[in-house]
Amino acid sequence: MPRVENRTLPANEMRTPTAEGTATAPVAPPLGATTPNTPTARPDNFGPNAANTNTLAAPSPRPGAPVANRPDPFGIAATVAPAAPSVGLVFNLVKDVPTAGTSGLGSLAPTGVSQKLPASLDGVVKNADQALNLVELNDSFNPLKSVVGDYTVASDVFTGKGFVPVKAAIGGVASQLPAEAAGALAPLLNALPDISVVKTPVHQFNLGDRIGNRIVFYGRQRGEKDVIKVSTELRKEGVRMFKQMVHFIKESQGGAPEAILGDGVGGSTHVGGFSGPVRSDWPADYGRLDDNHRYYNANLFGVNYQNGVRLEIPQATKLAYADNADMWDAVLGMIVPFAISDPDSRYGNYTYNPLDGQDQDTLAAYAKSAATLDWNTIKKNHGAFYCAEGQYMTANMGPQSRTLIKKSQFGDTKLGALIEEFKRAPGLTREHPEIGWKHLLNKHLIDDSMYQRLVDTNRTAIYLDWVPESVEGWQKYEPIEPNGLIATPMTVATLAWSLLRRYLPREGISTAVSAELMKAYEKGNDQVKAGVKTLLGGAEPSSAEGKKALAELSFKASTGVLAGILDQKELKEKLTQQAGFAEITNDADKKKVIDIYNEFLAVLPTVTNQADLDKALGAVDAKLRSLEVERFSIDPNNPGDATHAPAMIGKRKGLMLYTAPAAYGVWAQTPFLAGTGDKNVIQYVATAMHSDQAKPGVP
Repeated sequence: MPRVENRTLPANEMRTPTAEGTATAPVAPPLGATTPNTPTARPDNFGPNAANTNTLAAPSPRPGAPVANRPDPFGIAATVAPAAPSVGLVFNLVKDVPTAGTSGLGSLAPTGVSQKLPASLDGVVKNADQALNLVELNDSFNPLKSVVGDYTVASDVFTGKGFVPVKAAIGGVASQLPAEAAGALAPLLNALPDISVVKTPVHQFNLGDRIGNRIVFYGRQRGEKDVIKVSTELRKEGVRMFKQMVHFIKESQGGAPEAILGDGVGGSTHVGGFSGPVRSDWPADYGRLDDNHRYYNANLFGVNYQNGVRLEIPQATKLAYADNADMWDAVLGMIVPFAISDPDSRYGNYTYNPLDGQDQDTLAAYAKSAATLDWNTIKKNHGAFYCAEGQYMTANMGPQSRTLIKKSQFGDTKLGALIEEFKRAPGLTREHPEIGWKHLLNKHLIDDSMYQRLVDTNRTAIYLDWVPESVEGWQKYEPIEPNGLIATPMTVATLAWSLLRRYLPREGISTAVSAELMKAYEKGNDQVKAGVKTLLGGAEPSSAEGKKALAELSFKASTGVLAGILDQKELKEKLTQQAGFAEITNDADKKKVIDIYNEFLAVLPTVTNQADLDKALGAVDAKLRSLEVERFSIDPNNPGDATHAPAMIGKRKGLMLYTAPAAYGVWAQTPFLAGTGDKNVIQYVATAMHSDQAKPGVP
């Protein structure tokens, strides 16, 4: 049951919107020049700078506190509000465990199936509530304690806490009433709290018997040993892992709508990977699970190729797909730089960098260029990677027919020559592939910087060999995702929609509004009661007529809250700019983007349940995804150089698509948002927490 919280929110935990300047048409500086938005060092991808949290020092400021030089992907900056709001009820919005293995359409609870773990991981992977130190979590991982209270179980740390602006929502409805009626509502509005809180499973997963988390520890004496153990055992089954690094200490917790959208990513700011002992990251020296990342933890996800197709894949083929993905990870990891080195200086900002692999054709094209082993060749037609893009590319190249590293397909390339020379290394065995990589360095087939990237990530544990000619790509097994991918890339609309869907779903807003009105009616004086009845057209809330009116009122109020958030000028501008709006060459195409955004808003008042809302928003999102506009592009005949800017020409293409870190958790929770029906290729494995967060005595 909801509980009443007689707390107020400290001013430093609130955010209010601030205006953003309107973006101007892009002007590309000379290639190699630094743009104002280009980071000079690797910060967190798609989110807050990790410098505040990736240390063994005291926890960083709470979510509402201003953070210097903090990237703000959705354009709503953190500022200090002048007053602390009053707080009402707190709701656990999701209580029941949904059926696992369904699409998640209409469900606010995660339905994606979690990775089945082998018995060899018993004792390594633990129950979150039994393994985590509740005192430590409340001391260091509960920045919204003054609002939501102490965590009562450890897994509370992985829930989202959305602040519903109840008084403003009812005030919005009241403002549409005749003046005399609106005046009668003043006592009611004064009795209502400024906010209520809805708790949702933002970073929790469907474990079959419960919604929750499994824990594997890292740091101190154990280092990454247990994480590598998990990775190694799953790799035996052909399952590689993603590592989604999350700020559970602050941003992931939620807060006011402005805080949630200001962070824009649910606290998820980096994606790396593991495959057996291999640690894959862009850049190569970033994202380690060690003592320097005590407060920068990670969700781990398995890549289960079987779940991406309709037909059964032989086990030997699944292992071959994982081997192939590993080889591409080594090749791309030593050649393709991080996004700040993108050849198109417009995209040197890692939060605004095009996805190079959007379908089978673009994946095959990148593979063909990468087989030259030459970045100068690759960058003529392709870009550098942001962290999550690198993982997405290698995982998708693993099973594709045209990217299988077979001798028949790549034998006459420099990659082919590299493989042949690798296998000639004296003393080489599959247990010691590092011998082959050292041999390639000594033969000058790779240079020192390429070799160092491999060493930094232990990619030297990857063995190079031809994929057997008998192995068929997963096209034979009928991929579910329309473009044959492990998950559908997201538009900026999907990113924003999935964020609100997880933190502030309309059902949550409606529930809060309805409950607060009922509480006001039950506990208020005659004037407050009269105000409630006025809103309900004169009906008693407990009557059939009153219940119907209350449901309609709550729906209207929740629609107003969401529409108010999404129709915010600053947010609308930032979302459209992230989609590539500033690159569009003409007003007619710009209008098409705005029209689709407005259609997105118009959907909200037309549907009455989450399933229909998901369907309707999905249909609008599909229009945005398929829209082609003319965007400024570099003229391939005049690409510029270090002293001359490239010539720009108009080229028809789609809008920007992303595989941002936040997307990985969404894909694992909600298969329909991954485009894979009722199956999820990306499956939750466990959450990696630092050893200092373990209960005393937990091994």
